[in-house]
Amino acid sequence: MPSTRLNWRTTKTTQAGGVVVPVAEGLDLEVRGDAGRTQALPGIRPNTRRQMLFKRLARPIHKVIDVFRGQPYTERLLGKWIRAAALPGKVFLEAGPGDMSMRRFLPRESDYNAIDFAVSEFQLDRVVKRDPRVNLCIASITEIPLEDDRVDVLAAIEMLQQIDDIDAALSEIVRVCRPGACVIVSIGNGKSHKYARRGPNPWYVHHWTHDEFASLAGRHGLHLRESRRLMVWIPLPEWLAGRFSYHLPISAQNDFYNCYFHYLFEVRK
Repeated sequence: MPSTRLNWRTTKTTQAGGVVVPVAEGLDLEVRGDAGRTQALPGIRPNTRRQMLFKRLARPIHKVIDVFRGQPYTERLLGKWIRAAALPGKVFLEAGPGDMSMRRFLPRESDYNAIDFAVSEFQLDRVVKRDPRVNLCIASITEIPLEDDRVDVLAAIEMLQQIDDIDAALSEIVRVCRPGACVIVSIGNGKSHKYARRGPNPWYVHHWTHDEFASLAGRHGLHLRESRRLMVWIPLPEWLAGRFSYHLPISAQNDFYNCYFHYLFEVRK
């Protein structure tokens, strides 16, 4: 079976917590607590031992909160697409992987390739150090350090609406993917009822409707095969919900009430 591990086109690396991580040549990393807060701050977020212990202890609590936010439901739906496309021998890449939990939908023999603009020492210790399948590179989606036509399945989950130069990002996705590759995208609906009530999401640069993003992706060579509109916000009082948003795992007929859009694209070039 051919290798599913990508070779990053860079000689640059960084080290944190005993983990050596490749870094795209054009990025100047910083080790600071707000690394990744904006696209001008690539880098490593340092964590003290006390912070890492607290994160480990708090993680089960956050997992319970995520259930009420609807995250496991959306991940399972996206995971079905990943499982169907990322068969043994297929090369998978995730852009903006967060806690890298989507790797659980890959075959055990497949490598989990990922790029992220910034990563915490906690995630390096919790995931990268302990799972030999993980092949992480610190890089921007607008300049992916890969040769052309290397990826069979690419996932970008809830991150593209945060990218300033979205045209460059979509062009890079198409460039590194093979013809016929599957591209799985999830974006937040910045024009939804939730944000009309609570105010705009400070991390969103773009606020697309379902059809606007599908049309934009199509102009870059991403042919829409399937899509979903889903997750209706529960308008709980702020004193009860705090900084979290809670959702019902259903779809509304009016897109104003759907908080997320899922897309399954095919690369045509």
